[in-house]
Amino acid sequence: MIQIKNYKEISGSGSLKAIFNAKIPDLKDIILRDMSYFVHGEKSWVNFPGKQYESEGKKKYYSYVSFDDFDITKRLQAEIHAALIDYLKNLEKELVSEK
Repeated sequence: MIQIKNYKEISGSGSLKAIFNAKIPDLKDIILRDMSYFVHGEKSWVNFPGKQYESEGKKKYYSYVSFDDFDITKRLQAEIHAALIDYLKNLEKELVSEK
């Protein structure tokens, strides 16, 4: 089960909502640091850590994490996103129960 660690909300950054780490036991407890969580309208997604660069006058992003098989990359992103959504639901429950 993927674990979400060091979740930190970001304010005032457009669709970027938070930065977090993801610990993945199935991959020998690797920790992916500085994952990004985005929300735009009804959609949300996560991105692997990376860097921004400019090409032909447009902002682009280079991911530090990838697999030769793009389907594996997308599947891992989806699994991390699901773990993050569960984490946020549990966090919300804790906050409600504290009131």
